[in-house]
Amino acid sequence: MPELLSVSQVYKSFLISDGMFRKRQLDVLRDINVIIEEGEAIGLVGESGSGKTTLARIIMGMIPADSGEVLFDGLDLTALSKAGRRERRRDMAIVYQNPFVSLNPRLSVLDLVAEPIRAHERMSRAALKQRVTGLLADVGLEESYLNRRIGAMSGGQAQRVAIARALALKPKLIVLDEPTSALDVSVQAQVLNLLANLRATHGYTYLLITHNLDVVRHMADRVLVMSQGEIVEHGATDAILDSPQHPYTQALVAATPKSPSS
Repeated sequence: MPELLSVSQVYKSFLISDGMFRKRQLDVLRDINVIIEEGEAIGLVGESGSGKTTLARIIMGMIPADSGEVLFDGLDLTALSKAGRRERRRDMAIVYQNPFVSLNPRLSVLDLVAEPIRAHERMSRAALKQRVTGLLADVGLEESYLNRRIGAMSGGQAQRVAIARALALKPKLIVLDEPTSALDVSVQAQVLNLLANLRATHGYTYLLITHNLDVVRHMADRVLVMSQGEIVEHGATDAILDSPQHPYTQALVAATPKSPSS
């Protein structure tokens, strides 16, 4: 498959407070190299503070890397102008962990899903409503949801709205940042199956950030394991999870509760 994303030798650090008048440099990412091909689902796993979200924010163009190269669809994102980065952002989307935090509670579902479309395209209100209705249908929600507010919905329904919003511009890459961890266990499988079906139907490319190895096994073709700002192991999902080689990966696998079928 064609290469969609190439991250090469990316470093990132932040200055943090180390007392009232002192600051120190914290290295968050060190020599990160990632390749994602079109149509792949890549799992990015590691404990909190390992650098997963920082890497995702750099890929999305939300923060700059200190050094290194990020090629997306052949273009170096680090070399683009602000307008150029904004235009490329239409080819990327992100679904956050908690839709009740990431989505504006004052907007209707229609306006929430339509917002990215309005930012990049011009169309009539009727055409926009039809487009949003189709997106809701893709995530299993009826037209009657158009005028609802997020606060009146269940967690699973709200996350489906967040997914519909992410799909609005038909992105080439979708970052899924712990997309089910804020949901009830009974709803998690429904959302994961929805995401898997959308990928099978439309060929979406996913970067799945999670601490849940069962989710990775269900969703990802390959897995990248991060620890303390470095990718310590990577490879085919089953190979990594069934026979981890790095001590950190071995500890993650050992700490994962066995499913009833295991």
